Amino acid sequence: MKEDVYIYLLQEHWLFDCQLNMLNEIHSKYIRIGKSVDTDDPLPPIQMPRGYGGVAILWRKELDPLISTLKAGNSRIQCIEIEGDPNIIIVSLYLPCKGPTNSTQELLECIDELNEIVCTYSNTHQIIIGGDFNEDIINGASSQKKKYINDFMQDHELSSNETGHTFIHSNGKDATAIDFILYQNKYSENIIDIQKLNKKLNITKNSQTSAKTFNKRIKWDKIDTGKYASLISTEISSTKCKIQNREDLESGFNTLNNIIIKATKDIAPNSKIGKKKPKLQVMNEEIRKAISNKKIAFYNWKSNGSINDPHNYYLKQKKLTTYELRKQCRLEIAIRRINERQKLIDSKVTDTKTFLE
Repeated sequence: MKEDVYIYLLQEHWLFDCQLNMLNEIHSKYIRIGKSVDTDDPLPPIQMPRGYGGVAILWRKELDPLISTLKAGNSRIQCIEIEGDPNIIIVSLYLPCKGPTNSTQELLECIDELNEIVCTYSNTHQIIIGGDFNEDIINGASSQKKKYINDFMQDHELSSNETGHTFIHSNGKDATAIDFILYQNKYSENIIDIQKLNKKLNITKNSQTSAKTFNKRIKWDKIDTGKYASLISTEISSTKCKIQNREDLESGFNTLNNIIIKATKDIAPNSKIGKKKPKLQVMNEEIRKAISNKKIAFYNWKSNGSINDPHNYYLKQKKLTTYELRKQCRLEIAIRRINERQKLIDSKVTDTKTFLE
């Protein structure tokens, strides 16, 4: 993380509302504000699925007296206001991708929110909108999404600069530009330059490494996050890294990555290696139904506080469905054992080959 950058616009931080405080752990010299996909209707920690989406803005602490946050936009839009001459509105934006069936509706909602923000502040403020547009709005092929965005830019006299490819497909071949910064034409003389940070990585295909991959999921609600932040801050403070060229940038990135990995290993609890539970030996329609009932009962018990009181209704249902599942499994095993014995008895008379086997 380059400390000479005063403001960062983040997209897809993948944090939920109850996890946004983790943005404060990125760097001790920065302050954050952010939104998550569940900002309007926060999920409880026990029901969080895999993370996705989210926007945020980070700024250096010395700018804090000049910055105020704005309650504008939906969960894909985060705004701040900077005091100046004129005041500046900065927007971190994450537009929906093309995949979901409701992506067009989401896009139009975002553009409506942006229209409201620009119309409110365009006469008195300088406005800068930056982020992930999930569309090449300059050189991309014609599409309905590109048209919506370009119409919005034309209506409010907004421009952007071409910075080259900012996204590479997972196939390693296709690349495009999806990240842009929009600014008002009337303030174009204030824009010195817009550049993409180029970073060259030395990656060889099918390369082998002797180091073991650290791939353990951390339960952040059960660890000492203060100790984690302290470990990273201490290591960063003792690291002297001056960025003057691309090689220095790559070295600094690797150093920071190693610091984070080391701190994560230090605070992560030792994993418990247990025996793998055996799968069910039998299966039929009654067992499938019993499994479904058991899952529903467990979900209801979990959703209602995981109370271990023996008189609790949901705990009783959980135990009852577990008992029913085991009963059905034992019954099916017994039936199969009886059938096998009967098969042997019958084969003794009619099929001696099967009997001897």
